[in-house]
Amino acid sequence: MFRHFLASAFASIVRAPLTTVAGVLTLALGLACFIAAYGIASYWRAADGYQPNADRTVVIGHTWTYRDGDGPQQSTLSAHATAGFLATDFPEIGSIARATTDADIPAAAGANQIILNTVTVDPQFLDIFDLPFVAGDGRTALARPNSVVLTSSAAERLFGQQPPLGKSVLLNGQETLTVTGVIGAVPQPSFMGEGPDSTMRFDLIRDWGSSPRGSVLDSLPRTIGGGAVYTFLELPEGMLVEALNARLPAFVERHITPDIRERGDLSLAAFPINELSTRELDIALFAQSSAGVSTISVLLGLGILTLVVACMNYAGLATALATSRAKELGMRRVLGAGALAVMAQAWLEAFALTLAAVTIAFGALALAAPAVAASTGVDILYFLRAGLAPSGVIAAVILAVSFAAGAYPGLILSQVRPSTALRSGKSRSGSGLIARTLVCIQFASASFLLILVTVMHLQREHLASTALAPREDPIVLLNDLRPIGVSYETLATRLSGKPGIKAVSIVDVPPWNSMMNSLEFS
Repeated sequence: MFRHFLASAFASIVRAPLTTVAGVLTLALGLACFIAAYGIASYWRAADGYQPNADRTVVIGHTWTYRDGDGPQQSTLSAHATAGFLATDFPEIGSIARATTDADIPAAAGANQIILNTVTVDPQFLDIFDLPFVAGDGRTALARPNSVVLTSSAAERLFGQQPPLGKSVLLNGQETLTVTGVIGAVPQPSFMGEGPDSTMRFDLIRDWGSSPRGSVLDSLPRTIGGGAVYTFLELPEGMLVEALNARLPAFVERHITPDIRERGDLSLAAFPINELSTRELDIALFAQSSAGVSTISVLLGLGILTLVVACMNYAGLATALATSRAKELGMRRVLGAGALAVMAQAWLEAFALTLAAVTIAFGALALAAPAVAASTGVDILYFLRAGLAPSGVIAAVILAVSFAAGAYPGLILSQVRPSTALRSGKSRSGSGLIARTLVCIQFASASFLLILVTVMHLQREHLASTALAPREDPIVLLNDLRPIGVSYETLATRLSGKPGIKAVSIVDVPPWNSMMNSLEFS
């Protein structure tokens, strides 16, 4: 029987090759969109999963609800003193480390002068995270004052092919630091690394205790209000994130100060390390939404919607094709084929075409993956190397698509009456209401996706024509001058008389910086 089903399916494809190709391409497009969405979501969810204690590593974020009604405002950061308070109140937590980033810091080694992104961390940072050291000891690399760890690319730019360990780096034109370690590229996906899309981007890691940034933060009043640093915790065996979060409201009450309480309501929450990057995306995109949506849920929702539309389109094509097979189906019913056998034939045909569509979808994604990785840093086919579970999900989706795509055509074919089919050569079965409903849903879904793509394209064009368009008088943004001891007044005086410079100004917070701050005017 199975061989007969395959032969019948092949004959159906030969009789209507264009309709079959259209159905396969429709399914391929829907599957490609869903697999890409699932691949991106899987890539983000797998962030830092290779770390030895990834399941027990969490980040402390905060949420402000101000008295003036502005809020709630979420952040993945916490106050500089939060780590010390947590160490005192939760002695069972093994390792706690802070980290704060600085962009575009001038560094020099001999005649080589470059700009680096730096991160300042507590020494326990190297206990929590297993970085790929290629030189030096990861356990003690930041144990001594004024020690730094370079990435391999930064070390090569500073020292060429010379061994960097023990050599000096002049930072900000003022500090002389000693290289105590070199790490290779941080395995991705991860919240940290050298890539432009990394949440914590760095070329150089330095110790907190001997850094000016750490000294400034530690000199500020000890409070849990505000957010200036990432606070990482490695939970002990047996402690769940939910258990820690249940104790954090009492922790806030113990350490909140009257001035903070007057400003509004503050809450702290711990979340897994693999959610750090996506949480920052959620805050940037959905901060004003009260529906609880997230970047991953929206991404998967759009992928599922596209796949559902593709299944409906295939079902419509397959149902239309079924009308040309009325005599064949009538003869099979006369010879004793039951409704279930007819539906099984439709499902088998749908499964065969779905396999062809999956092959096309994966081929297209394999060709597109390098370009997507180069532009976004995301490997959309990462899940193929992430074990059997994600592959099992894709296999289940293929079976579900085959069942859904073949269900309605199978139902229509199984209702064909032998006498009607053999007499007229045609058969029209099934509810006209169902067919019209499918068409309406298809058009509504396609219209929604078209409107969504159009709006996003218009927004991009508007951004390109305003903020990113070439200007008659270009604006140049210089890095922070305070660390190298140059005052704004001195710089403004020197530059104002230069040809081609119309005006010099200063701003406290750079627009569109890595923390997505905005400028406020009053």
